[in-house]
Amino acid sequence: MAKKQKRRGNGEGTIVRRKDGRYEGRTEPFINMDGKLKRKSVYGKSEAEVIAKLLQARSFLSTGGTFDADRITLSDFVDVWLRHREADIKPSTRNAYRYSLAKMRSIGTTRLAKVTAPQIRQLYVNLRAKGESPSAVQKLHTMLVGVFKIASADGLLTRDPMASVKRPTAVKPTFDVWTAEQLMTFLGSLDPDTTAYALYYTAAFTGMRRGELLGLHSSDVAVHPEGTGTLTVRRNIVPGDDGAPEVSTPKTAASHRRITVTEDVVAVLKRQGHRVERERRLLGSAWGGTEAVFPSEVGTYLGPRNTTRQFTALVRRAGVPMIRLHDLRHTHASLLIARGHDPKTVSERLGHTSVAFTINTYQKLFDTQRRAAAFGMDDLRNGTTQPPVTITDGMLEDPADLVPVAAREPQDF
Repeated sequence: MAKKQKRRGNGEGTIVRRKDGRYEGRTEPFINMDGKLKRKSVYGKSEAEVIAKLLQARSFLSTGGTFDADRITLSDFVDVWLRHREADIKPSTRNAYRYSLAKMRSIGTTRLAKVTAPQIRQLYVNLRAKGESPSAVQKLHTMLVGVFKIASADGLLTRDPMASVKRPTAVKPTFDVWTAEQLMTFLGSLDPDTTAYALYYTAAFTGMRRGELLGLHSSDVAVHPEGTGTLTVRRNIVPGDDGAPEVSTPKTAASHRRITVTEDVVAVLKRQGHRVERERRLLGSAWGGTEAVFPSEVGTYLGPRNTTRQFTALVRRAGVPMIRLHDLRHTHASLLIARGHDPKTVSERLGHTSVAFTINTYQKLFDTQRRAAAFGMDDLRNGTTQPPVTITDGMLEDPADLVPVAAREPQDF
């Protein structure tokens, strides 16, 4: 039978000698996260080692800490953390965190208090070896930083393993864009009297994000007396947990913006409005009731993922190089830059958080523009230099030269 030692003072708790020769100490009673009274056991090869651990535990408890991290797994704690944060984060961010949670299965069953910095570093290495993108690993890192920061602040941990884990190196994203001719070919392959045509036409000449386009309401479209218009970005449609469309706010503060459009874009939107109104009348009470400019066939918001799948199928059918739907946004930016528009204008039109981000994203395109701006005496003699095209309020001037003939004179409006 284990020999019981005398009770210690100064909060050292009780120490006993175990049959295996080790010493066991138990802390004074404390209240855990569930509100229950409990003690914690610590072990050591000597009494002195156990006393030191008990004193450390006492100090930890005196600052409001608990020892629940010894029994909850990392995955369980992240799940609780996500549920508590759901009201404060955007659906797209929540979905990204859920995706990240699924990627850390290899360490997810580890007790929260036992997770180490080397484990996390190795997780990153393994994910990259399996082909996970650098941005996905970075998002996982961001989530874990937040998780362990909260765990430490709540007194669950005596040390934060993320303190010594460096943020994974970012790889500059790449993207493909269409030439003006390829864009014309794609738009020319679509039926002008469809939502798809109006949606992708508007995307090409505004640079709006997928969710911003799907969340555009008829009340967000203003037509000016001279025939041009303004689109106001107020909402963002994202996939919910079940994949169904979910209304959210724009991605960033800079995403709340007004985008000026030319007469041909206004004409396409007017025709789209007339077509939607006809469908609404035909369906009557079965119509979904949304004010979306680009609704589904039953008047609800179009699903983001279904929209992407539709775009991919239409690109294949058009016979142009395959690009992502988001690359229409990059195509818009590249056409702006090629026409001599400055970084600030491009940044504001796209709703970027800063001009620096825009320059970094499209650095090669801006470099090409700068090289093209150089001219010499021969250019002056031959009269070949021309000033860059200027724009007002971020409006892309004269997009008609990129527009299929069928779209230049819209009917039914």
